[in-house]
Amino acid sequence: MKRWIAGVALAVGIGGGAVWAQNGAGPVSYEQAALLASACFNCHGPEGVSPGQIPSITGFSADQLIALLNAFKADEIAGTTVMGRIARGYDDAEIAAIAAYLAGDLD
Repeated sequence: MKRWIAGVALAVGIGGGAVWAQNGAGPVSYEQAALLASACFNCHGPEGVSPGQIPSITGFSADQLIALLNAFKADEIAGTTVMGRIARGYDDAEIAAIAAYLAGDLD
């Protein structure tokens, strides 16, 4: 069942509702979350299972993914190649949407 993603105020506990983009563009739908998350698969492998040295991103909770993406965004994780630049391209609602999708919280 497709559903809306939790609000940014509830980003730590993903659930029903809507995530609103910080720029006021409106809620991030299931389809938009899937599209945003699909970019991750280019490096992290199909469905987030990496075939090589880049870490797999499956098995993480939405909370863990949000924390990681925000740490990349704030340049708190050293030794990464492009993740800081990529993460800075997303607002809080998009990060919550990507995390919820990758964690399987949007079924």
